[in-house]
Amino acid sequence: LNQPFTLRHQLTMDNVTLHIYDLLPESRSQQQSQSPSSSSSQPSRASKFFSGLLSPLGFGAYHTCIDVRGSRYQFGANIGITRTSSPPGGGETAESLRLLPPNGAYRESIILGQTWCTQAEINATIQRMKEEKFPGDNYHLANRNCNHFSETFAMALILGSDMLEDNGKGSKKIGQV
Repeated sequence: LNQPFTLRHQLTMDNVTLHIYDLLPESRSQQQSQSPSSSSSQPSRASKFFSGLLSPLGFGAYHTCIDVRGSRYQFGANIGITRTSSPPGGGETAESLRLLPPNGAYRESIILGQTWCTQAEINATIQRMKEEKFPGDNYHLANRNCNHFSETFAMALILGSDMLEDNGKGSKKIGQV
């Protein structure tokens, strides 16, 4: 009778960590504009311009992913949601770096909150998100991307998986576009 309550208290809380990668890193743009092998300097000037203009305002192009319980979860075009191992204490693995956009440069990591979710609950949440909201063929640069996935997944981990559901009044919760 008291087993679920006791089991829940035996679990440990874990951080939900957001990793952010800059897709228009200023140093990379500068390197490209100075490279003699560049056939056209216009794209690198545009990258440098937008990076210099948007970054101080807090805007830019970013890739995000979530670490929880020793795994890194991210969403990408054509591959959908992926899970790789994340080293204890943070950092990167060769496996997780392989899934980053080629122009991504690490920016920062932020602990968003904690979760009591078990690995089984996390797996169920990911499976539900794969089926309902984030299949690989449903990627859209502006409306359903890695940032939308990270927000939805983090909210489900921290506040509960009911964040994935429609509230029944026609309005949509996080992750629904």
